[in-house]
Amino acid sequence: MIKVTYSQVNEKMTFLEVKGHAYSGEPGKDLVCSAVSAITFGGLNALTPNQEMIQIQVKDSGYVKIKASESISLKDQIILETMLTQLKTIAHSYPQNIKIIRKESE
Repeated sequence: MIKVTYSQVNEKMTFLEVKGHAYSGEPGKDLVCSAVSAITFGGLNALTPNQEMIQIQVKDSGYVKIKASESISLKDQIILETMLTQLKTIAHSYPQNIKIIRKESE
């Protein structure tokens, strides 16, 4: 199962973590994993690279962690919120393969 964990402070995204595998199909044909990967890496590619404001950690086997300060740009905030909305949409359709968890703070 893919687990997406996020935190918000003052209604601003400050943390987003995506980890695991969907196992909804055979490797290379898993549509849920493909969709989550496309959303996650598309969002990462759109974020403004600024290590003081946004820290990104990516590991080989299904793991991405984004930590953002509350003072990131509006553009980056919208990207993070859009990523979360898209991931929630997939979770709604495939609750057995992806779970969304809100943490109070990170």
